[in-house]
Amino acid sequence: MENILNSKLNKGLGYSIEERQRLGIHGLLPPCVQTQKDQEKLVLENLKRIKEDIDKYIYLMHLLD
Repeated sequence: MENILNSKLNKGLGYSIEERQRLGIHGLLPPCVQTQKDQEKLVLENLKRIKEDIDKYIYLMHLLD
């Protein structure tokens, strides 16, 4: 459970089914799994859609939270 509550440890959708079961967090996350590469691709696609630099900065800062 600590992994979900700690933003530095939480991998979100990056946890495999096996990891979720081993850590006892199965069912606490959405049922889909995304690789880190898939997540990176999505972030870059979203970043390209943002026009203003300040908005890009805000978007990237929210990823740190």
